[in-house]
Amino acid sequence: MKTGGFLTIVSLAILLTASAAVSGTTADESEKKPDENGFASKPIVPPWRARSAAWSDSLDAYLYLGEIIVTGDRWREGHHARTEVVASEDIAAQPGYSAGEVLKSVPGVGVSSGRKDESSITIRGFDSRRVSIMVDGRPVNLPYYGTFNISSMSLDKLEKIMVVRGPTSVTYGPNVMGGVVNFVTARGKDHPGTRFRFLAGNHDTGEALLTHGRILGDWDIYVSFRGGGSDGSVMPRSFKPIGYMGMEDGGFRDNSDYTEYDLFGKVGYSAGARTDLAFSCGYHTIEKGVPAAVDEERYWRFTDWVRTFADVTMRRQIRPHTYLEAKAYGDVFINTLVDYEDASYDPAAVFYNSTHRNWDVGGIASLEHQWSTRLHGTYGLNLREDQIKKRMNPEEPWLYHHQVTGSLSAEHHGRITDNLWGSCGISDNFMIHNHMKDVDQIPGFSAGMTLELESIWSLSASTGQGSRFPTLSQLWGDRSGNRDLRPEITRRYEFGVNARPAGGFQGELTFFWNDLRDLIDRDAARAGKYYNIQTAESRGFELAGRKPLFEWLDFQASYTYTGTKNRHTGDPLDLIPENKLDGRLIGYSAGRDTRWVLVITHVGERFDSESLTSHQTLGAYTTGDCLVSTHLSRHLSLTLEILNISDLDYEEETMYPAPGRTVLAAATVDF
Repeated sequence: MKTGGFLTIVSLAILLTASAAVSGTTADESEKKPDENGFASKPIVPPWRARSAAWSDSLDAYLYLGEIIVTGDRWREGHHARTEVVASEDIAAQPGYSAGEVLKSVPGVGVSSGRKDESSITIRGFDSRRVSIMVDGRPVNLPYYGTFNISSMSLDKLEKIMVVRGPTSVTYGPNVMGGVVNFVTARGKDHPGTRFRFLAGNHDTGEALLTHGRILGDWDIYVSFRGGGSDGSVMPRSFKPIGYMGMEDGGFRDNSDYTEYDLFGKVGYSAGARTDLAFSCGYHTIEKGVPAAVDEERYWRFTDWVRTFADVTMRRQIRPHTYLEAKAYGDVFINTLVDYEDASYDPAAVFYNSTHRNWDVGGIASLEHQWSTRLHGTYGLNLREDQIKKRMNPEEPWLYHHQVTGSLSAEHHGRITDNLWGSCGISDNFMIHNHMKDVDQIPGFSAGMTLELESIWSLSASTGQGSRFPTLSQLWGDRSGNRDLRPEITRRYEFGVNARPAGGFQGELTFFWNDLRDLIDRDAARAGKYYNIQTAESRGFELAGRKPLFEWLDFQASYTYTGTKNRHTGDPLDLIPENKLDGRLIGYSAGRDTRWVLVITHVGERFDSESLTSHQTLGAYTTGDCLVSTHLSRHLSLTLEILNISDLDYEEETMYPAPGRTVLAAATVDF
């Protein structure tokens, strides 16, 4: 879609108006007097500020740290759309050692592994390419495929995970169509001290972790190093091999070994309420096999997989009621995928040796202004340039593609009455591509209201228009690329009810409806080329609750119904279960030195257009995981985890069985 620059001009005008207002009268000064330097001794933080610029979450100055499943005070913070916050203590208390295991219990969220042994996320019918994955607010979806391997995110360096399931704020930038998952990394001031952790598990799995945080006056540092590997996962005992030569025959999963290292560091600087800086960088490398589908003879390995990044974020109070924030980042990702002829993995016998070199550079700027004690505005600019050089074999020439995406946005949050909050925003999202000759523009908007009733009940409603531009592979793929693809667009609607009556019960009920247009898919009838589906939809509801049963036992549960439909074919969308149920029991010892957690997950049948079965459906499954952790002393704790307790043979994606029973034990030493 190509439009004029009307929205760009409007957004620029709003930005200029806001900038000019910095020198004028702003909020009501009666609530907080400035200090001798002209700055509020404690900045006025209106209840709707916690939404604000998502990319600045790493600064952590004003963001609400809620609870997993039900965020009880969410409506006070202006999160009109459903937003879950999984805090670091909740991450550590959940079975599983990957981000995928942590996120799969969030209502409306699904996680699966398939073709490249990478964990993909879905939210309310939107697959991983249509969900914006962020780290400290910078987008990390790969520029070529638009995906991100959730399992590659190391949990040890996280302060929290934010999951926005409903219509998202326009300030998140372009390509935010089906929700946001934002991994917020830790700072030394929040986690001072040193930690060693040693983990071991069956199938020769091992891992060592070292983290250190320190406060040095106005400065703080945080570093983490993690290294580990495995000889491979084990198939469930009930797995039935197909029986052909070269196919999976059970026992150790063929070609599932890996070796992994992750190094992360962050330096922060805080000068009172006026200035906050954070610089982070990281290096992550993996050498791994890629298991084939159980009906396929294939021998893939990532012989090279390296991702490095650098990120600097600044937040500064430039006047008593005005904040300027800026972020600059760079991300380099290089991987080499080798397709060997047989299980000998002989470097001289390969079908292809494919290398991708990806670069991302970007910047985000935002001006936040409190117009009055009841009105707060955010005006932002997002820019990102994606570049890739790729070749199928070393003797072939490099192919180069790049594009620039960005957005201009303006959003306001206000307190309409004592118990009613509202927000509205507009954005101009754009993509410059085809060797910088073409410009596509898509308008975006968001709006929401939250009504609180007697601090027990709240009602919320939100809507918005999101979009996603075609990825580089969809535009320029060797055999599948289509230069005429249109951007994908969705209209999203959500209505929610929160309840927190007496007795410690917390609950929420959410209805959602997403109307999708011009979805991009591949079709064998079109020689495998990408094309735009006419229309599609997803709709359903989520029900979640939490209740302490006894002083020593808590119960959490959630149920999600998601109905999807490709209106062109009449089929459901791929790999989206209609029914998903999660239950969790959390128990404590008398002194709370020991905690145990039991998680039961049920995933219903899913449609899969690539399935070879007559009904093109993947069967439903129910799995259980558990965790027991105990503090032997102030410095030493032990943890035991069992994943897939029943050793169930099930598939998250067609012909890619999940690992069988996995047992992990860890010892952690804190200083």
